[in-house]
Amino acid sequence: MVSSSRKEWGRHRRLLKNPDVKRWYDNITGGSEVTADVRLRRLGVYCENTNTAPKKLAEIGIRDVRKVEDILLDYASFLEKKR
Repeated sequence: MVSSSRKEWGRHRRLLKNPDVKRWYDNITGGSEVTADVRLRRLGVYCENTNTAPKKLAEIGIRDVRKVEDILLDYASFLEKKR
């Protein structure tokens, strides 16, 4: 039987069908596969919960790195308060 956390992880693997996400993931995997998996899962959760495509998040970061950092930090704070 597959644990629920493993099922959740599996649903984010679909993001790897996007060549840009796959390139990003592969780049991180060169340093640490565990880190790459965690970051992919976090990206997937963020995108699901905010109804945002990874490409949209990247576009914001290209225009203004600080803005995307703020968006992600605010989201992390939101999740912490939700606990």
